[in-house]
This record gives sequence, C-alpha cells and structure tokens, in this order.
Amino acid sequence: MFDWITFAAGVSEVVPYLAERRRAKDNHVEETITALREAYYVTITYEEELLAGNSRSRRQELALALAWENFATKIRRYDEPLFNRLRLKGRFWREGAAWDAETRRSAKIGIERIRQDAELQLLAKQPTPKK
Repeated sequence: MFDWITFAAGVSEVVPYLAERRRAKDNHVEETITALREAYYVTITYEEELLAGNSRSRRQELALALAWENFATKIRRYDEPLFNRLRLKGRFWREGAAWDAETRRSAKIGIERIRQDAELQLLAKQPTPKK
C-alpha cells in the first residue's frame, strides 16, 4: 500500500530545495549580466580615453583583462565557446593590446560582438518577473 504521509513529507522537503536552486540560478544569471556590463563599460571608457589622446595604461589594461576573465568564468556554464573567446579577450588585454587587426578579427573578440553574443545567452536565462 502506498504511504501518502511519507510521500508528502518527501515532497515537502524537495520543494524548498528546488526553490533555493532556482534562486541560486537566477542570482548567478544576474551576477553574470553584471560582470558583462562591468567589463563592457570599463572597456568602452578606456577605449574612448585612448581616442581622446590619453596615454595607454598598463594598469588599466590589466584591470580590463581581469574584468573579461571574471566574466568568462561566470558565463562558462552557459556557453563554452563564448567562454573561450572571452578568455582570449582577457589575454588580448593582458598582452598589452598588441594583437594585429587580423588576429583580433579571427579571434572574434570585438566588444560589440561579444556583448551581443553574451546578451543573447543571458537574456534567455533571466527569470521572468512574477505578476
């Protein structure tokens, strides 16, 4: 005979566990989006400063490398090929942005392309607002 009490007790233990897993997943998606925005905006700011005639900053380039590698680590669970491209972007900055145009193009690490590809992955994973 089926024991409904034992079954109900088991379900009552699983439901909070599943809810916590969902919260953790949603939090990770939000943290990953934040890491994308941080890497994107500090990169845009630095590139605009260079275009305005400011000197290159090794410290800032290493900070950019760290930002992109941090983002790469967070997005790895969603998209391994994008993770690898982001690691290349971090390497590009770590190596002093010394790659030629063809190397950058073949690595597919242009900032707008990276942002668009990442947003496509992440927007689909964002939690839907509760009504």
